[in-house]
Amino acid sequence: MKKMGKKSLFCGVLATALLVSGMTYAAPAIKLMVDGKEVKSDAQAQIINGRVFVPARALAESLGGEVQWDQKDKIVKVKSNASQQNGAITSKDAYVIEDQKALISLPSEWKDKIKVEKKTNEVTFQYVPKNKTVKPEFFFSVLIINKTVWDKDEYADTGLFTVLGMQDGKVYALQTPSEAPYLEKPESPEFKESVDMLNHLRQSIQFMFIK
Repeated sequence: MKKMGKKSLFCGVLATALLVSGMTYAAPAIKLMVDGKEVKSDAQAQIINGRVFVPARALAESLGGEVQWDQKDKIVKVKSNASQQNGAITSKDAYVIEDQKALISLPSEWKDKIKVEKKTNEVTFQYVPKNKTVKPEFFFSVLIINKTVWDKDEYADTGLFTVLGMQDGKVYALQTPSEAPYLEKPESPEFKESVDMLNHLRQSIQFMFIK
């Protein structure tokens, strides 16, 4: 069994995406190092918008993890024995965006709480309440917008979007609701759970480009 201590901590820090304002562009020739050794990958690590994006498969496999593609449900499953407490990758379900070019990683316990709807240049995630008599509500979405359109329409100036990354001339942006779902019922379990999930999403979302 591989020791996952320093290795997991170092890569966990690299893999964690923190939401910050402003937009910068990817720095060239970034090396992905695991336990002092460079990890080779066709997909390059990038620094975009103040965050580090790394190739999911290369990182997971260097930590002794497994990456599996579920063709039926269109889900990439990344599994590792690393501990979540030290910032390392843990078992998650990652939703693939736009023909396997990118993925967004969410806690596995959200699987039955999220409904995914794919549209042209947009993937929408709805919160699905445990109480089936309560209607699902918009949770968040990932938009894929051509860079020229993004700049022309000044999306960044609206304050409604957070840039996740840019690849092949397209901007991948996170859009969250302007107000929490079920705000009209602040004492309901649906409101409390959706707020907790949104806070988790904004603080620790993981987004990666994959080959």
